Amino acid sequence: MVTIGIAAQAPAKRPTLVVGIMVDGLNSDYLELLKGYFGEGGFKRLMRDGVTLENVEYGPGVDRASATAMIFSGATASVNGISASTVYDTEKKIDYPILLDPSKIGNYTNETYSPSALLVSTLADEIRIDGGGTGYVYSIAPDATQAILMAGHAGNSAFWINDITGRWATTTYYKDVPTPIQT
Repeated sequence: MVTIGIAAQAPAKRPTLVVGIMVDGLNSDYLELLKGYFGEGGFKRLMRDGVTLENVEYGPGVDRASATAMIFSGATASVNGISASTVYDTEKKIDYPILLDPSKIGNYTNETYSPSALLVSTLADEIRIDGGGTGYVYSIAPDATQAILMAGHAGNSAFWINDITGRWATTTYYKDVPTPIQT
């Protein structure tokens, strides 16, 4: 299920806050069961005022990376360039992460990723473009691929949990690392 919260305002104003939450495999019945634990200004507001996509069918053989790219770009894998989490190198006979970018350095990780394989603009990119670069886009996910795909090309930063250290990590592709993440 995907929930995208959009602040309700007059058409002439841009939203002041856009929250995108993607939870792979979350049944909407669970949200209803947990609703009593949510605050009025948090998840209840997202559920009430936001847009929820339920029972999204991506097609056969689509993994988390490809599904995330499709949701946040609005384009199919053949257009957005993200067909799966990994790509097979026929010469070296190995597979590697689709977002692998040795030209970047990992912050708080040895992983070297960037959104360079993503061939199209994402929702996050459009938010930054529409606001003339004044808006902020931060993406947080359990893994690097989802975090980077949600942040897109123009995001301020993308953060994920490093599997080895258990700490937050990012890539030098993004320039903004807030103090709470650094500490």
